[in-house]
Amino acid sequence: MKARDKILEIAYQLFSEKGYRGATTREIAERAGFSEVTLFRIFGSKERLFREVLERYSSVLDIESLVEGGKPPSRELLTRVALSLYGSLRKNERLIRILLSEAPSHSTTDSVTCVYRDFVNRLDSLIARVLSVPPFSPLPRIFHGSLFSLFLSEELFGGKRLSDGELRAFVEELVSLFVGGER
Repeated sequence: MKARDKILEIAYQLFSEKGYRGATTREIAERAGFSEVTLFRIFGSKERLFREVLERYSSVLDIESLVEGGKPPSRELLTRVALSLYGSLRKNERLIRILLSEAPSHSTTDSVTCVYRDFVNRLDSLIARVLSVPPFSPLPRIFHGSLFSLFLSEELFGGKRLSDGELRAFVEELVSLFVGGER
């Protein structure tokens, strides 16, 4: 395994266990079997490492590949995007729990906040393409915010894992609101 890949894997594990602030670059490098100098040579900063962890372990790359081949607006494409996004939330539950606990109350320049904001803006842009709406339309944020809210209320805080049927029904209803309102 390449140094970059090993460091990303260990960083994901440690960010999921300890959060962004709790995981140190020294510990990440040591657990990966490299020096901290090597980590900084590859990534440049802890923030850049965190950005790459989010990139690799989120569904953004999957969604990008879905969007590249789709003909917006498409009910099927939007359904696939929603299921991919929800699957990513499930897969990254531990990391999401930690990041929520670290959410700053007022700071807008905090590293985690900046990385998260960039991530959400990128997701908005991708979903805007699927919906054929302008980049700064609120609709993409409403769409993925609805999925995130469902995940938080049912699975993260509600302690209930939705069945495939329940998730599919929610996604189909959500998609129908965004693609012509038809069923």
